[in-house]
Amino acid sequence: MKKALHIVVTVAIFLLVGELLIRFNRSYDLLNDGPKGIEVKVEASQLKAALDANTFTISENQLRIMVLGDSYIHGGGIASKDKFSKKLKEALLQSEQLDVSVYVLDISRPSNNTFDNYQAFLSYQEQFKPQLVFWAYNFNDVLGDFKHRQKPKASIEKSLKSRKIESQRTPKAIAKQVYSKSQLARYVSTNLQKELKLRGFVLPVGDFHFLVNEGYNDEHLNWKHSKTIIEEVNVTCKMQSAKLMLYKMPEFNLLERPQLFTNVNKRLENFTKTKTILYLNGDNDFAEGDIQQFMISKYDGHPSAYAHKIIADSVAKYIINNLDKLK
Repeated sequence: MKKALHIVVTVAIFLLVGELLIRFNRSYDLLNDGPKGIEVKVEASQLKAALDANTFTISENQLRIMVLGDSYIHGGGIASKDKFSKKLKEALLQSEQLDVSVYVLDISRPSNNTFDNYQAFLSYQEQFKPQLVFWAYNFNDVLGDFKHRQKPKASIEKSLKSRKIESQRTPKAIAKQVYSKSQLARYVSTNLQKELKLRGFVLPVGDFHFLVNEGYNDEHLNWKHSKTIIEEVNVTCKMQSAKLMLYKMPEFNLLERPQLFTNVNKRLENFTKTKTILYLNGDNDFAEGDIQQFMISKYDGHPSAYAHKIIADSVAKYIINNLDKLK
């Protein structure tokens, strides 16, 4: 009896100390290997300021490029000077084949989903009139709130009521409550899932599992809305004799596990092919080389400064080779 009590007390102390350590770490961010200090806003620029002030003038001797996306292309975790949009402009200005003024309007923003990028596009496309819209598409862009996706109040109340009943009756619901309250439980779960993903295994829980297995199925509402939005942007571009380039951003810490994204890649390729949208799978730009140099952290999917330059050089090459089609 005493031995059993000793074990229970030891386990309780271990869990309590672990919970306190994780809460302390979260408060001071001492062990965070991911990108730090990502502000959820569009980066200020002279070009954006001119557009906002309605002082930007369109002329024939310009190459105008709009950049859409989330923190992956915005440059989360790297210096602003090393981000894609800056490197793209540098690469284009260094080309002897260009005799035009180059304007790159970067209106990417951390946390953007498909609908957010669409809103950004609508806010500037008429005034800026881009010849190329570069959309850095993240496979999780189908998550989050969409304007067209609002549950009726009655169904929300019904859902909350059913959850309350479930929470009182099922062990699963009790486990969810413990998980929601304990930072230690979330820390262990999150890091366990990260370690397993690096080895090619996905637990049947969480957003990642949902996205790679169900999020891109035809019946998923947000994927339906995403396709409609992307097609609307593509149609608008065609009407203005512009080109939409949909560039699927890799998960840079999972480049060695392409099988995890088989369903996502297949759905994106089929959709863009059907709608004649220029689609580039970014994985192809990183098929060779030291994978460690492409990522910020093995536990984080954001690209390094080196990866930003590779993408910029790849897009610059396309632009230079297709300049006649963009003028």
